[in-house]
Amino acid sequence: MNGQTANPLAQLRDIHLPEATGWWPLAPGLWALLIAVAVLLAFGLWLWWRRFRRNRYRRLAQRMLSQHFADFHNHQNQSTLCQQLVATLRRCLLSSGNQTLRLASSQPTAQLLQARGRKGQHYFSQELAFQVEQQLYAGAPAPLSTATTQELQRSALQWIAAITTLQFGGRQANG
Repeated sequence: MNGQTANPLAQLRDIHLPEATGWWPLAPGLWALLIAVAVLLAFGLWLWWRRFRRNRYRRLAQRMLSQHFADFHNHQNQSTLCQQLVATLRRCLLSSGNQTLRLASSQPTAQLLQARGRKGQHYFSQELAFQVEQQLYAGAPAPLSTATTQELQRSALQWIAAITTLQFGGRQANG
């Protein structure tokens, strides 16, 4: 009796810990969160794809302009360059899918090039628009300098990038 009462802790057994809980199966709240994330990701991808397809005409117009300017460096025909430039800008307006922009494609070249952006800025200066018209319609136009052709390319690319914010004669293209 003396040995049993002397050390009562010796009779205790070790603590048995429960098994660790696994991560599978997931709790219902986590399933809901995963489904919500998947739906949002799918919706975001769908919006991106729609915007990507909707802006295809811009990418094609920018490629066409780059090709026209590359061809210009080979043939140096300024009249042909200006004709291709204006034709590409008009084609870009027609391909935009916006009714206001489609109507604007029939405007005279000067008004087409003098369209204003959202903040009222012109992408083509009046002098540059005049030089383009001279190349298109004058019998013996003055030659364009290298700086002018570079400005023409820069202005055309900016014009295409901002096409949905352009204003033609007071009408803004919303889209």
